[in-house]
Amino acid sequence: MMSRFTGLRIAEVTGPNIFGGVTICLVSLSRRFAELGAEVTVQMNDPRAGRILRAAGIKVERVGGLVHPIRPPQDIAGIFRLARWMRARRFDIVHTHTSKGGFMGRIAARMAGVPVVLHTAHGLPFHEASPWAKIKAYSALKRVAALCCDKIISVSREHARWIVELGIAPAEKVTVIRNGVRIGEAPTDEGKRAARRRLGLPESAPVLLCAGRLVRQKNYADMLRALIPLSARFPKLRLLIAGDGPLEEQLGSLAGRLEVRDSVSFLGFRSDVPDLLAACDVVPMTSLWEGLPLALLEAMAAARPCVAYAIMGVREVIRDGETGILAPPGQPEALAGGIAGLLEQPERAAQMGRMARSQVQAEFAMERFLAEHEALYADLVRASPRAAHSRRVRGTKLSPTPLARSE
Repeated sequence: MMSRFTGLRIAEVTGPNIFGGVTICLVSLSRRFAELGAEVTVQMNDPRAGRILRAAGIKVERVGGLVHPIRPPQDIAGIFRLARWMRARRFDIVHTHTSKGGFMGRIAARMAGVPVVLHTAHGLPFHEASPWAKIKAYSALKRVAALCCDKIISVSREHARWIVELGIAPAEKVTVIRNGVRIGEAPTDEGKRAARRRLGLPESAPVLLCAGRLVRQKNYADMLRALIPLSARFPKLRLLIAGDGPLEEQLGSLAGRLEVRDSVSFLGFRSDVPDLLAACDVVPMTSLWEGLPLALLEAMAAARPCVAYAIMGVREVIRDGETGILAPPGQPEALAGGIAGLLEQPERAAQMGRMARSQVQAEFAMERFLAEHEALYADLVRASPRAAHSRRVRGTKLSPTPLARSE
């Protein structure tokens, strides 16, 4: 039986350096629409993310031209290259992700005459503490890109309101689809002990876990500063930092200067985050900005209490004192106090973890995330006669063009 997506050609277009939460979202979305009969192609410039998508059976192509720094001549050429690729592939839907992928991809899609264009704002390239001049400049660029799409998806309600308040797009063009995660079995006490044995961690030591790339956004420097009072209070405490990135050497040096190096383990990139979550007691989050962080949702789904800076996107998820603890941004002493309180009251921490898991099950399940995307795509196709016609009549695939390289 033909589904409402059979025959549609969908392009998910990304910018550079998307490894992390965006990759997880793309895998889930691409697989779902492929299962529903659509032909899905992901334009991907990040090699590591590309490998993950290919391993999931998703078609990946690299058009080129999307590079991290802003380079106007190269960016303009990249927009034209993307437009030629989209026109040759005759996509019915282009869904863009990330700031640069969203800016270039939406303009290219409109140039190519793509019937349906939408963009997911996984966050914004500025945050509440950014200089006002930066907010205004980036808002102006986003306003231009917003003119080239039918819908903007915000992953959090707070960011959706901000998009409208800044004049980036009118309220009727913005919709909210909050992130979702797959929810497995909650770790048991025996599972926690087994995970610690596998990781070589003492059974009785307090263990903290931070998972994410070693970049400025994650603000791990504040986590290291919070370790000063924590390691004095809990001499056996271990902080696990799972992730790699350009700040690894710098953070290692800072840990040495702060005299907390013996309490920190820089684990590098890890594919066993569920094991790490099972082994830990508390998950801190010191990010300067986020969209709606999957690392937070995954920790809560694993029934682990989180202590996080109260930034946009995070304070929308954590119910302070109930499903986690919020600390004032930029105050590592307050963060340390929240963590210490949970380590000293394990029953309270366990109850908070259980309530956090229940909240994720009720509000942030992956099935809800996918169903809301299905409904939005269907609405946009119905509103576009060209896309609806393509779905009905298309029965053959186009052969590859030399504009893109299959990954």
